[in-house]
Amino acid sequence: MARRQESIKAQDYEYAAIWIKNKMADAQFIEQNDQMDFDLHTAASIQLEKAIDIDLLNKWCQTHLDQDRMKQLKNAIRAARHRASKGKFGTKKVDLSTEAWLTLKTIGEAEGLTLSEVIEKHLASRFLKHYQG
Repeated sequence: MARRQESIKAQDYEYAAIWIKNKMADAQFIEQNDQMDFDLHTAASIQLEKAIDIDLLNKWCQTHLDQDRMKQLKNAIRAARHRASKGKFGTKKVDLSTEAWLTLKTIGEAEGLTLSEVIEKHLASRFLKHYQG
C-alpha cells in the first residue's frame, strides 16, 4: 500500500482507536489476500493492540488502511468533532429509508461531508428561505 500524507491528530487518538477496533470486528474491513484472510486480520488486530500512542496508530493506519478506509476514518473523526461541538442536545436522530441513506451517503462521500452536512448544505440553503418567509 502506498504511503499517505494523512495522519490522525493526537486529540483524535482515542476516538480513532475505538472506531478502528469496532471496524476490525468485521474481517472484511482490512484489505486481504484470498489465502491469507484470517492471518492478515489476526496480525493487524495484534498490531492494533500495540498501537498505544498516536505515532504507532498512524503507522498502523498507513500499513493497514487503504485510501477509502482512511477517508472513512477521517470522516468519522470529523463527525465526532462536530457532534462534540454541538453538545448533548445539539443533535437529533431520524430513521431513513435505505434509498435516502444511500443518496446522502453517496453525496457525502463525493463531497467529503457527513450526512448532516449534506442535508444542511443541499436542503437548508434551498428550502429554509422559502419556509422562513
